[in-house]
Amino acid sequence: MIVVDIETSGNFDPERNGIWQIGAVDFKNPKNTFLEEARIDDEDNIEEEALKVIGKTREYLRDRNKQSQRQLLENFFKWAENVKNKILVAHNTPFDYGSYV
Repeated sequence: MIVVDIETSGNFDPERNGIWQIGAVDFKNPKNTFLEEARIDDEDNIEEEALKVIGKTREYLRDRNKQSQRQLLENFFKWAENVKNKILVAHNTPFDYGSYV
């Protein structure tokens, strides 16, 4: 079972906002964790309310030194391949899993 938390630049709307952080833990093996960040693309929206909640700046979220969102997702899926039980658990599951998936 994977306990996951996904942080985005606003309400879950993949047409507008980007993913800047994914944190996860293998529930059966708590030492097996995943925590990585990515940059928000120039065309992605950043909501003011999101900045207040996460305590980050626009510059932090758009940092060109960070990996791309695509690479972040690829890294997460590669990490998840080694977790036997792929059930996702989250506090706000429709948001973290994505109603668009």
